Amino acid sequence: GATYPDELGEIRARVGDLPFLVPGVGAQGGDVAAAVTLGRTANGSGLLISSSRAVLYASQGDDFALAARQAAAELRATINQHREAGKYASMKIVILGAGQVGRTAAHHLSREEANEVTVVDVDEDVLRDLQDRLDIRTVAGNAAYPSVLEAAGAATADVLVALTSSDEVNMMACEVAYTLYRTRMKIARIRSAEYTRHKELFSDEALSVDVWISPEQLVTEYIERLIRYPGALQVLDFADGRVRLVSVRARPGGLLVGQRLRTLREHIPNTEGRVVAIFRGGRSIVPDGDTVIEDGDEVFFLAARQDIRRFMAEMRKEEPPVRRVVIAGGGNIGFRVAKELEETNQVKLIERDAKRARRVSE
Repeated sequence: GATYPDELGEIRARVGDLPFLVPGVGAQGGDVAAAVTLGRTANGSGLLISSSRAVLYASQGDDFALAARQAAAELRATINQHREAGKYASMKIVILGAGQVGRTAAHHLSREEANEVTVVDVDEDVLRDLQDRLDIRTVAGNAAYPSVLEAAGAATADVLVALTSSDEVNMMACEVAYTLYRTRMKIARIRSAEYTRHKELFSDEALSVDVWISPEQLVTEYIERLIRYPGALQVLDFADGRVRLVSVRARPGGLLVGQRLRTLREHIPNTEGRVVAIFRGGRSIVPDGDTVIEDGDEVFFLAARQDIRRFMAEMRKEEPPVRRVVIAGGGNIGFRVAKELEETNQVKLIERDAKRARRVSE
């Protein structure tokens, strides 16, 4: 799908001053610009939602492109929050693992001039390719070894991001970095629910992991939100899910289409929300009260969770909820999505591996 430009400071400013957000949460709780630049997720993930039936393609592979982009956006938000809290002019970031998630994170983080990025992996060919394309340092070796971490600069790093395919290596690397070097910020990729279901493992007194992320779980939650709001192109959480940023295509039948934005409060009084960006013909428009919503506009609005459907009805004819869902692929993400939806939707999962299909059905 198409991607949007990075220069979306207007969105940050408009998100930050909304009255129903905790001060700062709009700008720091999630990187809106990074989220918007993910592009049209509906195209990128193979997600197709119709009025009453959703057909979802979920990759079998461990490295899922959408998961990588979601994780990169989450990482940027977390690191930028850490930067603002510590008032860092520049940051040294060590990324462990050069799989798709690690490569995507390195790509996004190295583009910011204030970041000095080092990537560690056991595959020297992958590291050479990365170094040819990005302005980064690379170190070959086991990400949990003290000697490798020292060579990567963990002793002076502001942030350590452990993104290898092994939960155990990621957690151990964080432990080693904190024990030997007192690394300030440690982020680990944790895939297994065997760990994440025990919140006490990630308390201040337990593992030396400040923030854990699960790219697969991020995508699962993201897809679930899209299914909950048929017609939405993107749905992103703020303020612990109390507020959501939603992207929707304006279509005939929407009550606000062809009218000025200032009439929105007349249509839906006693609601809190705001249109924060409009994309028209590939260009970003900074909306104000006199902006007229046109057919085909891609409108980003921020609203309280309970008001999302009312705002969507302003942009397009309201669609009935999705009831039946078919998932093609029983990999990690396909299985997670099926599990999340099975109590509220009729779910069918198609998997070509008979053994995997039996495991999923159980």
